[in-house]
Amino acid sequence: MNRLKLWLYMLVFLGAGAANLWVTSQDQAARALGEADARLQTGVLAFKSGERLLELRASAVTALAAQDPALLEALAARAPEADRKKAKAAAPTAEEDAAAEAERQAAAEGAAKAAVEKAAARLGIDLPPSSTWAVANPEGLAKLRINRDGSQREVAAFLGQAAGGSARRGYARVNDSLWYGVALPAGRGSALVLFLPLDAAWVAQVKAASGCDVTLDAGTPQLVTTAPADRALPLVAAATAKSAGGRAVGVGSAPPVALHKALPVKVPLLFVQAPAERAVALALADLPKGSLVLSVSSTGSFAALGTHQWLSVAALAGLLLLGLLLGLIMKTEGAPQVPEPLLAAASRIERGDFTARAPVLAGKFGTLGTALNRAAEVAQLSHAARVEDPFGARGPEPEPVFELPPRPAAPPPPAPFEPLPAPMPYRSAPGPAEAVEATGRLDGPAAPARTDTAFASESFAPRPVPRTATVQVTAMGMTAVGVSAVGGPASPGPEEDEETHWRAIHAEFLRVRGECGESVEGLGFERFRPKLEKNRDALIAKYGCRRVRFQVYVKDGKAALKATPVR
Repeated sequence: MNRLKLWLYMLVFLGAGAANLWVTSQDQAARALGEADARLQTGVLAFKSGERLLELRASAVTALAAQDPALLEALAARAPEADRKKAKAAAPTAEEDAAAEAERQAAAEGAAKAAVEKAAARLGIDLPPSSTWAVANPEGLAKLRINRDGSQREVAAFLGQAAGGSARRGYARVNDSLWYGVALPAGRGSALVLFLPLDAAWVAQVKAASGCDVTLDAGTPQLVTTAPADRALPLVAAATAKSAGGRAVGVGSAPPVALHKALPVKVPLLFVQAPAERAVALALADLPKGSLVLSVSSTGSFAALGTHQWLSVAALAGLLLLGLLLGLIMKTEGAPQVPEPLLAAASRIERGDFTARAPVLAGKFGTLGTALNRAAEVAQLSHAARVEDPFGARGPEPEPVFELPPRPAAPPPPAPFEPLPAPMPYRSAPGPAEAVEATGRLDGPAAPARTDTAFASESFAPRPVPRTATVQVTAMGMTAVGVSAVGGPASPGPEEDEETHWRAIHAEFLRVRGECGESVEGLGFERFRPKLEKNRDALIAKYGCRRVRFQVYVKDGKAALKATPVR
């Protein structure tokens, strides 16, 4: 591998690592936001449960106190106008009426306090120390309607609705504070209202139950919150914006991540926009522009992501540096110059000219040239081992061992008293009498002689003894090295002339062709011989061998020949 390839692989690896880091960062950021939102939803459920509990406690105490007999008697007290008429007393002055009304109101408020405390004790409910209540009879309600100011407007609204016979529950702003009030009827034309404070203590209870920071925004001069003072206003602004739509939103940006385990440094997050906090706003019933904001910090969730990112970046940077160093110290060798004669010989062998030979060289090129020469010799001999079928069929590839079927058994000798027939002379066209002798029939009429004299003579030519020829595969080609008594014809020895070998091959070829079901008509030796001569001359001229021997075998159910040069 050279330097450029190493650097290319390194760049591909770094690109894959960066892509994996980006995908991982997006996935972990989504998980961190999901965890923060899940905590907010838990806080919302906890707040709604606390709100319901607050309503039940205030309603229970108010309902029991509104039925207290002492309270009802104090609210029903009136000025004794009839007694004054009987006594013909003078009408009281305005100051006296005001004093009398104040006395009756104080008596009603004292009775209300006692009734509320007694009801809470009977129900086992601990009211906050700053809890407050108010009562009003018809005269007091009329006075409140005329003289009510901004701080007492919510109190008058609660008492007036309850005096009319309808209970009222909800949030109220009284004296620049936020309260939860419950107002119920208390006798005819009178009402009792109980207000529980929503102050810092209550906010701390909500935080403990929900696990979220709580911020109350009710239009009061100061926010009631458990969040840091500098974060309260941004949280409220982001959560109550119209774009939020009551959904959780991100506020701020996460601070840099401190890598305490690797290096004491702070690093920013990569590939993601990480908010510092997540917040959601909940509307307060019957309180315009009043809301409660729950918020959680997401910094801790993104800290693990930042650590993972920078450890991965450090690993990729280390691999980059290592790849650069390896590329710089790697030795780049130029491609060796191949000699022209060697290239020319290889090109000729590639085109099928197996007579081409590479020059004798030293070193690596010498080894390469020797290998090319040996391959060319093997290919040349293998190519020469194929010969065409004299009558159109191509011979098969050389086979290590093959067998020819045994010749049929010879007919039994004639009877002792009959003279043995004389050996049939070998000639091109036997006469009718010889044809009869060849059939082995002496007592019957002679078989009609065939008009194809060439085929007749070759059909009854002596057949060689079946033998098995073994072919040895060497680096120089395939050469017949052994013959047994059960196979086809082997290569003849020096004493056997070429003419006899060819005739035996011709006879064996006709026999095998007939056994394979192929036609033998018109396949005389005179037509067979030129084909053998042509193949013999071509092989002797090409390889410089002394002679060529042929063999008959079966390929794909057809008779075929194989030629072997003999050196």
